[in-house]
Amino acid sequence: MKKIITLAAVLFAAIISVNSFAQIRWSATAGFGQATLSYKSGGITVSGTDNGIYAGVLGEMPLEGVQNLGIEGGVIYSWYMDKKDGMKENLHYLNVPVKAKYSFPLDNQFGFFALAGPTFSLGLSATDKKDGASTDLFDSTLKRFDIKLGIGAGFSYNDKLELRFGYDWGLLNQSQVSGTTASISYLHIGLAYKF
Repeated sequence: MKKIITLAAVLFAAIISVNSFAQIRWSATAGFGQATLSYKSGGITVSGTDNGIYAGVLGEMPLEGVQNLGIEGGVIYSWYMDKKDGMKENLHYLNVPVKAKYSFPLDNQFGFFALAGPTFSLGLSATDKKDGASTDLFDSTLKRFDIKLGIGAGFSYNDKLELRFGYDWGLLNQSQVSGTTASISYLHIGLAYKF
C-alpha cells in the first residue's frame, strides 16, 4: 500500500514539476457519473448502481519529443446516491486520475482523443440512511482507498471544449466483511473546458 501511494505521489509530482508547470494546460470538468458496486459472498454476486455527479480540475502536459501524446492528471470530487426501499445511500469520493492521453486532430476545429491509466480513489464519506438512522459504511462495510484502471475517449472542439466518456474498473477488494469481496467501478460522461 505504501509503495502504491509513493508511486502516485511521484507521478503527480512529475506532472506538476517546476520545469513543466508552464506547459500544463488546465481545464475544469464536470458531468454525470455512475458507480457500480459488486459484492461476492458464498458464490453469490449482487450488484447495484448509484448515480451522481462529478466536478474537478484537470491538468494536461505534453510529452516532449512525442507528438500528440501527453499525461493528464487531476483532482475530481464525485458524489453518488441511490434511493430504494426507504434507504438512501450517499457516496463521496476524491479521485486523482493519472492518464496517458493521445490526441487525433481531425481538422483545425475538431479532434478525437483516447485516455488510459490509473485513478487513485479516496472515500470521504459513505452512508446509508433509513428510518432516521444513519450507518457509516467506512466504519462497517467498505474500505476507503481504491485503485482503478480506466480507459476513456472523447471529442474536442476548437482546442477548448471536450466531450468526455470513460470507465474505471476497481482493482482492490473494497469489503471489510470477512468472506466477502467487493469492487466499485465508475462510468463517467461529461464536459471539460480548457483555459
